[in-house]
Amino acid sequence: LPTLPQVPDGPYSRAPFVHKSSSQHDRTSAIGDMTYERLEFLGDAYLEVIATRLIFSRYPHLAAGRQAQIRERLVKNDTLTHFSMAYRFQDRLKAGEGERELAKASGKILADVFEAYVAAVILSDPVDGFKRAEIWLTELWAPILLREFGPISADGGATFNEYNQNAKQELQQKIVGKDVKLEYVESRPMEQTKHMQRYYISLFLTGWGYEKQLLGSGEGQNKVEAGNRAAMDAMVKNKDIIDEAARKLSALREQRRMEAAAKESNSGAEP
Repeated sequence: LPTLPQVPDGPYSRAPFVHKSSSQHDRTSAIGDMTYERLEFLGDAYLEVIATRLIFSRYPHLAAGRQAQIRERLVKNDTLTHFSMAYRFQDRLKAGEGERELAKASGKILADVFEAYVAAVILSDPVDGFKRAEIWLTELWAPILLREFGPISADGGATFNEYNQNAKQELQQKIVGKDVKLEYVESRPMEQTKHMQRYYISLFLTGWGYEKQLLGSGEGQNKVEAGNRAAMDAMVKNKDIIDEAARKLSALREQRRMEAAAKESNSGAEP
């Protein structure tokens, strides 16, 4: 986990962790009475900008729609909540009578708190704040990008993970034979995000000595894309299993070809 950038003591160091229920709301005080609800509005915009800059520079060859998908993955509430919990932000929250409300909506609130902290880092340091936040967030997001969207090449482009609309068909031809089945199953309900729908598909193999073996998973704007990305994921993350199955299928086909040739030869030799 990257080192958390510190915010100097003052209103911006406290505000990301102050709920309005514990604050004496004063519309005339823009900073002294700051809460995370105010800061998260700005932090949300900073996160979008920083994520866009990162994706545009590291994955310049991807279509704009695909870049938007990656950005959505980086800035969605689940991701930000995970970061908040990793830094134990929940232990720093201050609430008054609204404490029960915090417990009920902890996921969304922790995402808001993370956005507020990003804004606090930037606002508290007008000279270097944005740069510090960008470096920190890039380090935080790097494992997600590497794990889900492919390693980054020296020239700034991903070394793989260009969308392959024929991935399911190619995998089918490569390893599926008699009594072998590939199952594409929705792993979670469709999500409607700010920008688009998201579908989630997991791919399982039955056959070649495996029973419902998870090969890969994918997500996309529709089920077809999610399924193809699951197949792409399988061919990278479980290449050993795929190669083993392909060798077995090839050997089986060769055996059948030889048996058919021998049968034809024998029938031709009969008087």
